Amino acid sequence: MIISKYYSPKFYLDSATRQLHIFKQFFSVKILLFCLSLVSVSAGYARPVNSMSIEKTKAAVSTSIKAGIAKVKESMSDFSDAESRTAIFEAGYQNDANDNGNWTGGRRGKGSLVGTNYGITASLLASYLGHKPSAADMKNLSPETAKEIYKKLYWSEIKGDEIKNQETANQIYDCAVNMGTGTAIMLSQRSLGLPETKIMDEATLAALNQN
Repeated sequence: MIISKYYSPKFYLDSATRQLHIFKQFFSVKILLFCLSLVSVSAGYARPVNSMSIEKTKAAVSTSIKAGIAKVKESMSDFSDAESRTAIFEAGYQNDANDNGNWTGGRRGKGSLVGTNYGITASLLASYLGHKPSAADMKNLSPETAKEIYKKLYWSEIKGDEIKNQETANQIYDCAVNMGTGTAIMLSQRSLGLPETKIMDEATLAALNQN
């Protein structure tokens, strides 16, 4: 019996080889197409963003930040309001030997007699200047410098900018100007039932802003 060559082992081997070769080619094409699709997607993501969109985004963020800052400022107390109320009761220059505040030593007859101006005592001006003032220094004290002294040595000490309620800040500030910052803070802490440290700490601020 003669077996046809089409059914010989060699035929099957050749047939399998051809099919494997075709499969390899087909698989290579699929890989190539897949890679091309990745490149296409990547190129899409890599396209430059419209510059107008970037500028609009920046402008929106900037506006939002400014609005947030303005809102915070509105919720806090203002030094000018507190200072204008207290300044009503503070006179101009005077030189009274019987007034302790007129002496650089803080007490009558102690230090030099230089007087007071805008409510600024001799010892307070000395603290601000860093040296003992003269009578001329006190007489020539400008309203702007007086405000600067009040803000630096009183308002900042009671952390007025961080007190939310303006009236509360005004009262503590006025008390500080007349009785000293330590006493004003201590009385505030006493009314709140807090330790009387005479320092406007975070606990005191938090309690003040809750009331």
